Amino acid sequence: MQEEIEKSVLGVVEGIPVIIINNDDEMKQANEFLQKLKAQKKYIVDFFKEPKEVANKAHKTLTQREKALVEEVDKKIKAVTAPMITYDAKKESERLKKQQEMEEAIKKENEKILKAAEKKIADLLAKSGDIQNQLEVVKERIKTAQGQELSLLISQKATLEAQIGKLSQKATIQADKVEIASQEIILNVPVSKIDGIKEKISMVVEIVDPMSLIINIAEGDIPITVLCNDPFNKIELKRLLESGIKIIGAKLIQKKSY
Repeated sequence: MQEEIEKSVLGVVEGIPVIIINNDDEMKQANEFLQKLKAQKKYIVDFFKEPKEVANKAHKTLTQREKALVEEVDKKIKAVTAPMITYDAKKESERLKKQQEMEEAIKKENEKILKAAEKKIADLLAKSGDIQNQLEVVKERIKTAQGQELSLLISQKATLEAQIGKLSQKATIQADKVEIASQEIILNVPVSKIDGIKEKISMVVEIVDPMSLIINIAEGDIPITVLCNDPFNKIELKRLLESGIKIIGAKLIQKKSY
């Protein structure tokens, strides 16, 4: 049927010649052509009106059905992803706890090393001081000694100097231990005040409450879909927090580096 209409319409359209009006008869003929074209136009509109209404109704029905089915699937997706996100949050919480425990253990061990090394250095310095006093005495005696006594004093001087040298080496080793241990411990000395060291402060994301963060994302309060798949994406969290969006369970903190 549609092909027949197309054929009929094209026949009418193609049957209309080029219009040139020089007199009343040609004007009358042009008007007849015009009425014929208008009749064809009305016929076309009337013909397609009902199919279009049916198509629109079908489209509306399909759209509503699609929406209903998608909503059902979305509900199930949420039901599936909720325990997944909870599990990830639990793992992240456990990881943070283990990391904190490990850092505390390392800190305590380094504090022990630091105290032991500092005590060792103090003992070495005290012993070195005693030997240094003995050496000064020997040096004074050498000035007036003669013969065999002089030889013994020179030998004693060399021995004392060697002992001081060994103690100095040991003190250096202990000082290295103190420096290494100190790097892992937060000292109550503002590093920015130490000559030659500049302090740099940057903002980083700290997840303070993983479960609250997950709930905040699941409820749709955070306007970004990437966090639904990775709620601990600190790059996106940092971007949102810096834009002024409040996120329960995460915050920005200052991190110092040098």
